[in-house]
Amino acid sequence: FFQFFSWLSLRVSLRERKAREQLAREQRRMHEERTAIRDRLQHMDRLATLGTIAAGVVHELKTPLTNILGYSDLITLGGAGSPPAELSANISKAVRRCERILHDTLSFSRAQESAAAPADLNALVRECADLKKYEWLNSGIAVEETYAPGLPSVLLKGPQFQQVVFNLLTN
Repeated sequence: FFQFFSWLSLRVSLRERKAREQLAREQRRMHEERTAIRDRLQHMDRLATLGTIAAGVVHELKTPLTNILGYSDLITLGGAGSPPAELSANISKAVRRCERILHDTLSFSRAQESAAAPADLNALVRECADLKKYEWLNSGIAVEETYAPGLPSVLLKGPQFQQVVFNLLTN
């Protein structure tokens, strides 16, 4: 009789353990799935935001590209009174501006890992403001930017912080 209860108890505890293990696996799978969905949603939100700033980026790039074309035409035509070195320096400056605009836009749009890292708050906020400038200019909004010098780096998730700042600047 005791042997039967012992066998029954062992069988029940084995079923219980298997059920707990299965439950733990299912909970891990659901957690991983929720995390993946949250990450995809955050990336989609960033892409939607990027869509709202596309016109500003086009405008921002149009000005330096027009300058580059004008300066290169002047060099081709003989400088029109400006030394070629000065024109070349102006071209380099305009190209660097285009590179910065493209870099800021691409870094804002990329899906980034969600690990926290040391970040420069001024730089993150400045990038967001730069992306909004064209929209503000077209809306007649005058913006004065003031950044706190010498802020220490802060441990945070930069892309998520920028998304919050961008949403605040938009709303």
